[in-house]
Amino acid sequence: MSEFKVDGAEIDSNEGLTAAEAAELKDKMAEGFGGWGHKEFGGFKRASEKYGRCDYEGIASMVGKEVEEVRRYAEVFWRRGESVLRNWNSTVAQIEKVTKLPTMDGAFYSLFWMVHASR
Repeated sequence: MSEFKVDGAEIDSNEGLTAAEAAELKDKMAEGFGGWGHKEFGGFKRASEKYGRCDYEGIASMVGKEVEEVRRYAEVFWRRGESVLRNWNSTVAQIEKVTKLPTMDGAFYSLFWMVHASR
């Protein structure tokens, strides 16, 4: 196995990114989620638990991001999460457990019809 080594002189002589490289980096950051850090990721998970995985407006209000940005982030999260998160199964289980809870309106509606059907 070969090791990659860079000595001090090589580091000192590095002039940084070229203008083309800097422009490419800026474009890639704009395409991705450069404004999403650990704090936003945690907020996204908590908001998904609270509002459900598809309530982008609710998630956006809790995370402080635009709805469209949350939608794009959610799509990538659900598509790539399993391959990049160690605790993927527990994260999904927690989000889906909350997502599957019945709403009060739905529970009330079911109870209402059960009571009226038994009369």
